[in-house]
Amino acid sequence: MDFYVPSYLDDDFSDILLVLGEDCIANSNSATPTLFKALVQSLDFKSNMKGLSDNTKEIVFSKSINLIKGDYITDSYNNTYLLNWSPYRDINSQRTQMQICTCNFNFQRWAYEIFDSEGVSCTPAGYIDIAMNIDGFITRINSKNWLSSDGMIGIEPSQNIMICIQFNEYTRNIAYTDEFHYVNTQYLITDIDYTQLNHGSNDGILVLYAKMMDGDKHA
Repeated sequence: MDFYVPSYLDDDFSDILLVLGEDCIANSNSATPTLFKALVQSLDFKSNMKGLSDNTKEIVFSKSINLIKGDYITDSYNNTYLLNWSPYRDINSQRTQMQICTCNFNFQRWAYEIFDSEGVSCTPAGYIDIAMNIDGFITRINSKNWLSSDGMIGIEPSQNIMICIQFNEYTRNIAYTDEFHYVNTQYLITDIDYTQLNHGSNDGILVLYAKMMDGDKHA
């Protein structure tokens, strides 16, 4: 037996969007951004997992809008979010979660000086821009390094962080040992996690792990 959803359910949700929805833009960083109406609201549960609950929102939108995990969403207050969960369908709408992007990253790669066959410098040492002006969010990794000092057991907070950004034509070029600057500190990328990409496509979320650099390693 087939189940048919009455058309008025979709009509009811459309009416709600007109009254309570706000104007949003999907992927304003692309050549073809998408304008749409959505309900943006706080999650209906509390969790201290990774301390992200205050920065996570639920977004509900029409079934006719095609959004995927890894899309950037700009709300009516000009906040930028990253969809960190694949949308799922309700009876008359779609919904998912998104995390506010509190950081903007510039990823660079150190290139050493290059000399020609005569030993003359032809390319000076310096940073090469890899992916610039990339929105994302950052999480401190909670692991600890156990140290022993003066016969006592102590702990030292980890200097490792995890960041999440959109996987796109620019960020796909980021490589191991690339660097970025965040809050007066230079970080070195130590690992790249592709497991949050959407299956069978070149989009989704790129997860990067990085460690605080000690001084200027290029000096």
